[in-house]
Amino acid sequence: MQITIVAVGKVREPFVKDGVNTYRSRLAPCHTLTFIDLPEERIPANIS
Repeated sequence: MQITIVAVGKVREPFVKDGVNTYRSRLAPCHTLTFIDLPEERIPANIS
Protein backbone atom coordinates (compact mmCIF):
# COMPACT_ATOMS: atom_id res chain seq x y z
CA MET A 1 0.00 0.00 0.00
CA GLN A 2 1.25 3.49 -0.86
CA ILE A 3 0.75 6.09 1.89
CA THR A 4 1.42 9.77 1.26
CA ILE A 5 1.51 12.20 4.16
CA VAL A 6 1.36 15.91 3.36
CA ALA A 7 2.49 18.34 6.06
CA VAL A 8 2.23 22.11 5.86
CA GLY A 9 5.17 23.89 7.46
CA LYS A 10 8.16 22.52 9.31
CA VAL A 11 7.84 20.35 12.39
CA ARG A 12 9.40 22.43 15.15
CA GLU A 13 8.68 20.50 18.34
CA PRO A 14 11.12 17.69 19.17
CA PHE A 15 8.39 15.38 20.51
CA VAL A 16 6.47 15.70 17.24
CA LYS A 17 9.61 14.84 15.25
CA ASP A 18 10.08 11.77 17.45
CA GLY A 19 6.46 10.74 16.83
CA VAL A 20 6.84 11.13 13.06
CA ASN A 21 10.01 9.03 13.08
CA THR A 22 8.32 6.32 15.17
CA TYR A 23 5.31 6.31 12.85
CA ARG A 24 7.61 6.09 9.82
CA SER A 25 9.64 3.21 11.26
CA ARG A 26 6.55 1.19 12.22
CA LEU A 27 4.86 1.50 8.84
CA ALA A 28 7.92 1.25 6.59
CA PRO A 29 8.28 -2.58 6.64
CA CYS A 30 4.83 -3.24 5.18
CA HIS A 31 3.95 0.02 3.34
CA THR A 32 5.62 2.50 1.03
CA LEU A 33 5.65 5.90 2.73
CA THR A 34 6.08 9.28 1.11
CA PHE A 35 6.30 12.44 3.20
CA ILE A 36 5.71 15.76 1.45
CA ASP A 37 6.55 18.95 3.36
CA LEU A 38 4.90 22.03 1.89
CA PRO A 39 6.20 25.50 2.76
CA GLU A 40 4.11 27.45 5.23
CA GLU A 41 2.43 30.52 3.77
CA ARG A 42 1.80 33.46 6.04
CA ILE A 43 -1.61 35.10 5.89
CA PRO A 44 -1.33 38.88 5.54
CA ALA A 45 -2.70 40.94 8.43
CA ASN A 46 -4.84 43.05 6.06
CA ILE A 47 -7.09 40.69 4.10
CA SER A 48 -9.76 42.40 2.04
